[in-house]
Amino acid sequence: MSGRGRRDARRRRTAAAAASLRDLQGQRRRLTRWMVVLGAAVLFFVLVSLVVDNGSDPATPEATPTAPADVVATTGPGPASTTSPEPEDAAAPPTDRLRHPEAQPLPLVRTEQVIDGDTLDVIANGVELRVRVFGIDSPERDEACYGEARDRLIELAGEELRLRVDDRQQDGFGRELRYLYTPDGASIDATLVIEGLARAWRGDGALRDELLALEDEARAAGTGCLWGR
Repeated sequence: MSGRGRRDARRRRTAAAAASLRDLQGQRRRLTRWMVVLGAAVLFFVLVSLVVDNGSDPATPEATPTAPADVVATTGPGPASTTSPEPEDAAAPPTDRLRHPEAQPLPLVRTEQVIDGDTLDVIANGVELRVRVFGIDSPERDEACYGEARDRLIELAGEELRLRVDDRQQDGFGRELRYLYTPDGASIDATLVIEGLARAWRGDGALRDELLALEDEARAAGTGCLWGR
């Protein structure tokens, strides 16, 4: 090939390369424009979404229902009671029948232990005594109403009681025979008889006749564990 031919070939190759470069640059410019347009579109949609969200009212939480004022007033706690309720199992007071005269005080002793419905241990002047309640005869351990009589004597004897001596001071078992009174003078013997928890002692004693009359009343009225069955 002559020198002129080689120069023409180089010019053609150079022109082709320049054309290819111009095409590539044109493609890049078009791609850049499309990317700009696409980015602008995305940004536009994002802005529109934000505007719509900000313009809408937020959801209002449901309010907790409250009771009307008159309902609150009627269902609230009432005024505090001015009286104290009595315990359901409060022990009944002893009877006033055969009460010992306050003008004749009896010695006060400490209750140590109740054995059954008519026997107990006491401490008198530092000495322990086994006392048999003089005026009554309560059910024995294997008889009906034994537990009721013993429990009632425990209630009546409390922590302290008074003893009244009679002519016969001991029984055949060496126990001290005494009529029993509460510290304020109520007869424990009479209470157990009139409540139908013990029979009156029929042998002797200063209060025998009065206690027998109380037993007749309780029996006729069907009172207590012994006579209410």
